[in-house]
Amino acid sequence: MGRQVALHMLVEDCEAFVSFLQERDPVIVVPYTSEFAELKEVPSPCRIGDFFGIWNRSLLPSLQYDFIPNSKQGPYYRIPCSAPVIELSLGIQVEWNSRAGLIQGRIYSSFECRDPEFARWYNVVVRWLRKKFVKKSGWVSRRLCRSRCGLHGLRALVPCYRYFSRL
Repeated sequence: MGRQVALHMLVEDCEAFVSFLQERDPVIVVPYTSEFAELKEVPSPCRIGDFFGIWNRSLLPSLQYDFIPNSKQGPYYRIPCSAPVIELSLGIQVEWNSRAGLIQGRIYSSFECRDPEFARWYNVVVRWLRKKFVKKSGWVSRRLCRSRCGLHGLRALVPCYRYFSRL
């Protein structure tokens, strides 16, 4: 069974998160899906709304995309669900009830690989987030809590299910 942590974070929070990961372990951030079979590191992964794989090379020395030949958007490549990789989806800025809002993102893993070392690493990542973020509707960065009404112009933190259920 998969595990996830829902979160709201700003670009600065994402940069701190990725720095923590890369300082602690040999981590590469890669696109979770791609049009191409070759995995390429994303140099600046903290753009709002993107979808990445956090690949710890000490746990998995090599990684290859699975080819998905049939889908609504056509053929593409993606990280295998069974790989010990953490999915990172960043929030999306939207208009919500006539206010600027941020849909929550998440970290997620399916845990199909059942690797105890991966489970330990995933728990380290979750503990870092819980230490740096505040529990609200999901986990919200402290910086976002302080600046929500001013600095970034965001007036609403939107849980993902509420936004997409309105479409």
